[in-house]
Amino acid sequence: MLALLAVDICSQMAIDRGFGQDIWMLSAGNITDILQKIFFVEEILYAITITTTKTSIVMFYLRIFQEPSFRTVCFATQCTNVTFGAWHIMQILFTTTPISYNWTFWDEQHSGTRGNVRLFSFINGGINIALDLWLFILPVTQLVTVSSCIRLETLAEFGLSRNPTRV
Repeated sequence: MLALLAVDICSQMAIDRGFGQDIWMLSAGNITDILQKIFFVEEILYAITITTTKTSIVMFYLRIFQEPSFRTVCFATQCTNVTFGAWHIMQILFTTTPISYNWTFWDEQHSGTRGNVRLFSFINGGINIALDLWLFILPVTQLVTVSSCIRLETLAEFGLSRNPTRV
């Protein structure tokens, strides 16, 4: 929750400095501030928030479901999630050389190299979507083994609700 709060604060600071406006309407200092102090930090906080959220979901599953094979799958999912989260943070930090080139590349007065940021964004998005789908499907596999009475009750609760996350 603290990382999410920090992401929200960074977003508000970026908007106050002109994030979302036409770049030609901003001063050079504001552009660098937005990219360095806000956007770069916010990217890292976002990766941390995504990883910790998925970690908490898997921990919740481990607390509810006790079947040994399911728990093994949850631990493997947790390892995959944490590994991907660490890779995502490393990718954010080290796609450019030097790191400061992340926020100084735009003015073409600084030298450095940038990796294929677009490719990494698509890879991160694809892996995040796959993990989200996996985390959604994972508990459904356990509902198959539950007695039909409980299963129908659970499906009715989630299926008839306007907000399917509310029980």
